Amino acid sequence: MKIAGGCHLNRDIPALLEAAGFKPQVQSRYIPGPRIFSYHFWGEAVAA
Repeated sequence: MKIAGGCHLNRDIPALLEAAGFKPQVQSRYIPGPRIFSYHFWGEAVAA
């Protein structure tokens, strides 16, 4: 059974961006809502 639309909630987003050759400028925090669904990343990734 898939939960959260198939999202992988344990992935290290900044590390994945760096491994793909980008320089991430990423912020993260909880937004309003149920805590398990409300942790978000936002920002930009610039080609390194």
